Amino acid sequence: MDTLDEKDFGEVKAIGSTLWGLAAALVASNVFAIIYLLADNVTSTTTISTGELVVSSLGVYLGFLGAPLLVARRRGRSLVEIFHISFKPLDLVIGIVVGVGLQLVVIPVLYLPLEALSPSIKTAISQPAQRLTSSAHGFTVDTLVVGLILVGFSPLFEEIFFRGLAWQSLRSYKISNSMLRAIVVNGGSAVLFAAAHFEPLQTLGLFVVGLVFAVMRYRFNRLGPTIVAHAAFNLITFATMAKIL
Repeated sequence: MDTLDEKDFGEVKAIGSTLWGLAAALVASNVFAIIYLLADNVTSTTTISTGELVVSSLGVYLGFLGAPLLVARRRGRSLVEIFHISFKPLDLVIGIVVGVGLQLVVIPVLYLPLEALSPSIKTAISQPAQRLTSSAHGFTVDTLVVGLILVGFSPLFEEIFFRGLAWQSLRSYKISNSMLRAIVVNGGSAVLFAAAHFEPLQTLGLFVVGLVFAVMRYRFNRLGPTIVAHAAFNLITFATMAKIL
């Protein structure tokens, strides 16, 4: 059953906004990070300070929030209304179950065959997360800031962008075959989500996570459940890496 309110996008194709939003996020995050590193005389690339994480995240959010805001403004609708950003009490239960299940069950099982071929791959897969949380250890101000970014802001803005703008942009294309349309919309948004992270070893896992979130977006016709699931997914990684679990 088609649960999307088609008048949100109609015949207007916003996939171009999705692509420039991705480009803006990539360019701005790197430019901001480089400026910060030069100003602070940082030379290490194996770790990331809280300041660098904050600055680079602001660049990402510039694209991830800027593009949806522009699309909403062009349509004369609010961001909340056009991208169906709403929450219900049940979202907390659904989101936590899905997010934790993906992180603790689905992803480990998914990578079991690769780990059997190369035991060291588990360490390699965890390196990006270790780098992002390298300044967060125990209950400190740095840990609080990193936690807010990874568990609060990033899930919110990424869901607005990938399951909001990207998902609805793909959905606006008229594809008569319902099965093919579902593959294009859900699979396409999942591919964008995985590719945007630029982490080759994590691509498979990110694609599966993106696909599950896309299906949730279709099933509930709003972003509340996916935002909570994304936050719960990130929380497990953050808490483990920051050694607060």
